[in-house]
Amino acid sequence: MVNEVPPLRVRVGPGHAALEAARRQVVGHLAQACERGDRSTVYAVELVLEEWLTNVFRHGGGTEVTVEVACDGRQVGLRFTDDGTTFDPTRAPERVAPATLDEAEPGGLGLFLIRRYSRSWRYAREAGRNVMQVEIDCPAA
Repeated sequence: MVNEVPPLRVRVGPGHAALEAARRQVVGHLAQACERGDRSTVYAVELVLEEWLTNVFRHGGGTEVTVEVACDGRQVGLRFTDDGTTFDPTRAPERVAPATLDEAEPGGLGLFLIRRYSRSWRYAREAGRNVMQVEIDCPAA
């Protein structure tokens, strides 16, 4: 049976300390809200959280992101709402993997990783804000 824990809502500002505090809150929430504390699910959530927040603050000019986290036992839903410039990540082209290590360039893997670790992701622009929703599957019981 899934615990009856309401979704978590946290506001995050720029900076490593704020990101780390948000990460701790989200991981603590998952431990309470999800039936199984599966490490692969927690890892995927942490990765998506860090990549999205870093992109908003580093590239999008955002000053605050509201993160909402809900778990129903089958999946974890993340909803990010930010005040940065308009950016629809679902329209960004897939990054092509380099053929050799010499061709590899550092960075730029955030959206690639979010795509790989999520079941689905959706973007909308609502009331002048970016809204990104990501779903991550929990392993079957």
